[in-house]
Amino acid sequence: MKLNSYSIILRKYNEKGKNKAAVKFSDFFDSFRENKDKKISQNTLFNRFYKFYIESFNSEFVKDKDEAKAYSPGDNLERNSANFLIDGIFEGGITGIEQNLQDQKRKRLKSKISKDDVAL
Repeated sequence: MKLNSYSIILRKYNEKGKNKAAVKFSDFFDSFRENKDKKISQNTLFNRFYKFYIESFNSEFVKDKDEAKAYSPGDNLERNSANFLIDGIFEGGITGIEQNLQDQKRKRLKSKISKDDVAL
């Protein structure tokens, strides 16, 4: 069994893509305020962020910066807006390598994983 746990750090970048200081989530959530919002809870802002985050995958796998792995949210993600947590399993695996697959007993035809596929 393998368990991966991730945390997210937000950073601002300038126009040239140079890394700047870390950003607090509370400041980031402010970017999800709408002009019509007068008083709005942090929970509502978190829920807007969650929706934006899930939709950003566009139902596709997203590759990492090295294009060696790709991931996508699984079907059973849960959010806890009171604690600002997203919990669940993200699916993904290796990508960028062409591979041939063959069943162990050589009864089925070989299949190919192209370099654009994701091996789960």
